[in-house]
Amino acid sequence: MADQVQTDPETHGVAQPMQVLTQPKDRLALVIGCNSYPAVRDLKKAVNDAKDMHTLLRSAEFDSQLLEDAADKDIKSATAVLLEKVKDAVEFGFHPTVTIFFAGHGVDVNKRTHLLPIDYIDDHGIITHRFGLIVDDFIAALNNVGKNITLLLLSDACRYDPGNYQ
Repeated sequence: MADQVQTDPETHGVAQPMQVLTQPKDRLALVIGCNSYPAVRDLKKAVNDAKDMHTLLRSAEFDSQLLEDAADKDIKSATAVLLEKVKDAVEFGFHPTVTIFFAGHGVDVNKRTHLLPIDYIDDHGIITHRFGLIVDDFIAALNNVGKNITLLLLSDACRYDPGNYQ
């Protein structure tokens, strides 16, 4: 595909690449599937389930990002990118629909749900506070972006209980 060009009198008629702005999407998704956990038992179908959901969401015209066997830094980076996309959509005037799908291990610590990355470290709930997608924190961050945002959170998580910490 050829670059679009425009001429500018200040460049003496020399063609310059034209910046093409893309409209933000109003359907956004983050899909995570984690099978391989060194600290807890591996799962067999989480990544395949995530791939299937990713395909389904893309067919429904979602801007969907897929993470397979994601480390903590990857999940944090992807959620930050997702929140930026939501912010762009809100600023554009959309009321975005945000879908999070997670297949893997999850844990509740101090009544907070954590969807765990593969590099989760089991230290009897202590390090867990900093790991994974913390559902309450994501919802709070989404609420800070704006109103009229629909969140659909689908979790196919095996509940992992590190010593029954409540």
